[in-house]
Amino acid sequence: GCIYYVAHFVLLRMRIDDPLDAFPIHGVCGLWAVLSVGMFCTDENVQYAGYPNVNDACARGEQFGVQLVGAVCIIAWSVVMASIAMIGMASTVGLRVSEDCEEQGLDATEHGSSVEHARLGEAAASRRAAKVV
Repeated sequence: GCIYYVAHFVLLRMRIDDPLDAFPIHGVCGLWAVLSVGMFCTDENVQYAGYPNVNDACARGEQFGVQLVGAVCIIAWSVVMASIAMIGMASTVGLRVSEDCEEQGLDATEHGSSVEHARLGEAAASRRAAKVV
């Protein structure tokens, strides 16, 4: 949990908009998961998991190196694929909406709704929930 919260607040501090917290959850916590396998593995647990080769890769730190190389490959793959997608979108449909759409808000221009409409829906849901209790 701490790793997620730190990543979340770093994004806020950097003023990066990630409303679903996809990067802190999948990127940062995923990176931690990959690296922690190499940090906390034991050779006994590797054997217990049923791997046939007896070695001391965990004790020597080799497993952490393997996990680090894997993490670097995942990051490189993600950056290359995201770059290809972004370049493709930038050259076809663009990465931003028009200034007029920004002023009106994407709820209205893309979804035919408004913030007020969403708030009314939340208020109605709260009233229904209060009646249930």
